[in-house]
Amino acid sequence: MPRVTSSEHYRRHRFLQMLWREPGLDRLFSLLDTPAQWQLHDYYQPDQDLDEVEFNQLRRAVDRKDPARRHVVGRHFRLLEESFVAASRAFGADQDQMQSAIAAATVAKQPPGVRRFRQSETSHRKVQITTIAEPLDTRKVARGFLSLAEYQMTHSLGEEARKSPEL
Repeated sequence: MPRVTSSEHYRRHRFLQMLWREPGLDRLFSLLDTPAQWQLHDYYQPDQDLDEVEFNQLRRAVDRKDPARRHVVGRHFRLLEESFVAASRAFGADQDQMQSAIAAATVAKQPPGVRRFRQSETSHRKVQITTIAEPLDTRKVARGFLSLAEYQMTHSLGEEARKSPEL
């Protein structure tokens, strides 16, 4: 497999940015499980407006921390890109048909060995739930944990004060 250049990484960033921002195309992210989506967001930053120099600086910092990450997110990226390309080839440039193809591509497949129950004649709806993960905001997560710790501290101290000391 050829080495991925910095300009190719930036092209991937821009491609994922287009998928992320275009209504309906963001459904392709649901082909990946939530941790995989977070890895992709962390590495390629599709929610950020970055020029090539800024993007490559951030990417190199991630590479220094976790050299194997680029290979993992490369597989995630290929899945999204191949799904997009397949939908594009099948339906050309017609946006509505592409949306239908993407919706069909993101439908969960039935695992082998799982028995499908018959639907009643009145039930024609199928429900599917998928996730499209937002990038993790570590500051918000940290603030949430701090607030939880403060809440637990104040409430546990309040309970101890209400208990009367036994003599």
